[in-house]
Amino acid sequence: MRPRGRIVAAAAALTVLATSACSLFDEGPKPEDTARAFLEAWGRGDTAAAAELADDPAAARAGLDAFRTGLAATAGALTLGEVAGEGEDRASARYTAEWRLPGVAAPWQYDGALPLVRGDESWRVQWGPSDLHPDLQAGRTVAVVRELPERAALQDAAGDPLFT
Repeated sequence: MRPRGRIVAAAAALTVLATSACSLFDEGPKPEDTARAFLEAWGRGDTAAAAELADDPAAARAGLDAFRTGLAATAGALTLGEVAGEGEDRASARYTAEWRLPGVAAPWQYDGALPLVRGDESWRVQWGPSDLHPDLQAGRTVAVVRELPERAALQDAAGDPLFT
């Protein structure tokens, strides 16, 4: 009866060691942490902090600033969705964006994705214009443009035009 107890104790000890070893390897940076930090900074208007999480901070900052200026958004809510690994050094993070635009009652909503790459010490957003909106391409930006309809004809009580 004694050897069986030793085997069970040894097996339990090995399980604890294996679990501890696995958790040590899982402790490194995670792509979802970078994606979440990027979206939070971008949503609160801190384009500098968001850009620092990209693999090309200067280009990211320029794109983020142009996007924010073009929208003139009063508030942004960016919600992280599913993060999927694409091998050891690549991942993709889905997100939902909701922007409050001036003069527009309903928020503008869309789904997007952030490609992520593992650097030497951390994960980075692999910068590209489509990180901001899936249809955005290099050299383009967004803008809120208000167009007024053509003015209706003014008529007198008899239905005749007042101005021609």
